[in-house]
Order: sequence, then structure tokens, then C-alpha cells
Amino acid sequence: MLNTLFSCSLLFSCTTELAPIDVTYTVENTTDLEINIRFYNKLNKSLVSETSTNLEYKGAQLSETIYDIRIKDKSNGLPTSAFKADSVVIIFNKQRFYTCIYNTSLKEFHPSTSRNIFNHDNYDHLEGDHYFFKIIQEDYNKAQDCNGNCK
Repeated sequence: MLNTLFSCSLLFSCTTELAPIDVTYTVENTTDLEINIRFYNKLNKSLVSETSTNLEYKGAQLSETIYDIRIKDKSNGLPTSAFKADSVVIIFNKQRFYTCIYNTSLKEFHPSTSRNIFNHDNYDHLEGDHYFFKIIQEDYNKAQDCNGNCK
């Protein structure tokens, strides 16, 4: 009888359910440049208009939240869920562009540097489940030139 009770208590203690949480990702323009952010879903081959936006001035922000998720580890992939996309083109003053991609099947980032907007580890932790990514002047400096024809 004691063995049965002990086995039952072990069984129930191992099947704890994760509590749902809301995770928010915020992207801020910290440059003096106008920034156009275009999120894409490569699977659907389409622009994600609900999260694509202009960050027209220094301090402008975009925030998206994933509601009621149950996760053990907030590692990679969550920003893709928040922005409903797996690739993004960041355009600076219609002169330069920077592309970030998250390959969902291979779970790989391109570029694999610390400046990929889809990598959770590249966000600063603010408080609770709120994370923050700054678009900085260095991103503009490293962006590809499109001779003022970025669209």
C-alpha cells in the first residue's frame, strides 16, 4: 500500500503543467534615420502587413505580444511567433537595407550575429516577460546600399 501511494505521488509530481504566460517583444529605432520594417512569411510568400511598420523617428517603437503560451525555455524562435514572420527587411531612409532570417526547419539564423531580430538571445530583458531590441547606427553602417532605390 505504501509503495502504491509513493508511486502515485511520484507520478503526479512529474506531470506538472506549465502556466500560460504572455511574452512581449519591442523593437525601437535609436537612430536619427527613418526605418521601414517589412516582415515576411516565407512559407506563405507574403508580406505580414499587421506587423510591418515605419519607425519614422528616434524612439519610435513596435511591440508585439504572444499570448497564453506554455514554454519551458524562452530560447530561439519566439520573436518569429510575435512578429508572425520568419524574415524581415529593415530599410534605412530608402538608402540601405538589412535582412534577417530565421530558418524554422533548420532552426538557424542568418545572419548568425548578435544583430538578428529573430533571435531571442539578442534582446535585452526589461522586466517580467518583456524583451527589447534596439536598431542602432551600426545596423545602418553594416546595411547594404541600394542607391536610394530601396522599396
